[in-house]
Amino acid sequence: MPDANALTVDLFAVIAQHERENISKRTTEALAAKKARGATLGTPANLTPAARAKGLAIRETNAQGSQQNQQARRLAGLLHAQGHSLPKIAQELNEGGYRTRRGNLFFPMSVQRLLLPRAGS
Repeated sequence: MPDANALTVDLFAVIAQHERENISKRTTEALAAKKARGATLGTPANLTPAARAKGLAIRETNAQGSQQNQQARRLAGLLHAQGHSLPKIAQELNEGGYRTRRGNLFFPMSVQRLLLPRAGS
């Protein structure tokens, strides 16, 4: 639209926003109606034990390959060898600026997972 001015562009933007809202509303209503009819939403085939195990393996591989986790694992191992508790190690990692692979704070359970023996090591 080479002849479009600010008014024309604004009008199209308003119309597009209105349509986005209508699509969202229709989708939400359709899913609610389908659920009310007793349909199972989602893909039940993805919830098999094999699929869950595969997802867990991928998450573990990603976590083990993370440079941040490798550095945090070294420090956590040293602190654990000195007798520090899991909450204390988590506190030290967080205060030292370490974060999980996804950028979250460390908690005692995430420290425990860091300290688990890894396959191939």
